[in-house]
Amino acid sequence: MRWPTRQPPATVYRPSRKCKTDAASDLIITGMVPPTSTLLDGIKDSELQSLRPEHVVPYLKERLHRRVTLADRTEHPRDGVNTLKVIVLSTEVTLPTDQHSFPTYSGEYQPHHQVAEGRPGGYNHGDVY
Repeated sequence: MRWPTRQPPATVYRPSRKCKTDAASDLIITGMVPPTSTLLDGIKDSELQSLRPEHVVPYLKERLHRRVTLADRTEHPRDGVNTLKVIVLSTEVTLPTDQHSFPTYSGEYQPHHQVAEGRPGGYNHGDVY
């Protein structure tokens, strides 16, 4: 079985009416975009030594970019969305033993604030998540 390694940038869309309703009720929306396939490409291309945090954190700090895209696919300035917070977390993953199984996640997540700290939408020490 082949696993795809090249993926388009992750995109999240929410209808504007729902956004307004959610904002009025102080609803917090969370999501996750696993960068594993892109990181594996970095290893394959000899740009990244391993998936260990001491190698991945500096790699992402240099290369991770975020965009806010509206429902009509136009970009919106990140600093214009003052409630957006992006944080990089890592966790141990055990790969499946066969093609019909899924990876197992440890459930313990280590935050890596330094990847996005100080950047628009970046998660900073002291922010609540």
